[in-house]
Amino acid sequence: MKYYKYLFCVIASLTLSSCFNDDLSLSPPHHYQVSGLDDHQDVKNYLDDYLKNYTPKDITAEDEGEVRRREEYQERYLKAQLVKALQAKGYYDAKISYQDGDAQNTGTYIVDAGAPYIIAEIKTVPEKYRDFLADLAVKTEQVIEADKVLKAQAQLYQNVQKDKCYFQSDIAHEVILDHD
Repeated sequence: MKYYKYLFCVIASLTLSSCFNDDLSLSPPHHYQVSGLDDHQDVKNYLDDYLKNYTPKDITAEDEGEVRRREEYQERYLKAQLVKALQAKGYYDAKISYQDGDAQNTGTYIVDAGAPYIIAEIKTVPEKYRDFLADLAVKTEQVIEADKVLKAQAQLYQNVQKDKCYFQSDIAHEVILDHD
């Protein structure tokens, strides 16, 4: 009978906990958004997901000036993270500005993505490994996305290893920018 009481308490706790909203985090409320990417909905969704999952730091302080300094630091940090995210999606010339919201931890990041960088050419050295490029995740005339490039690099490494080369082999990528 004693064990049933404990089991009942555990079941009751689990049942009651499912009645609460999932947003029981201890982080301060926040609402950041992205604008300016209407033509790039997939990139906008990528950045929106990052901002939605971001956990802001508690920036409360007794001095109003200190609160503002902490807010500005957080805004600069988020801006830098969004620039990294845009670069990972192939937008290396993106420009981001910030428009502060009315409440604390709110605002809009205005993004000018610029043109995406495109893969113009893929070279292999030595040329005999050219056959391994047919099934890669990256192709010429595609946007340079970091996750696809790294996936292709790992895939190429696996394909080269099938040759059982006894010498040390390395797979790397090199990007040469052509501004013409």
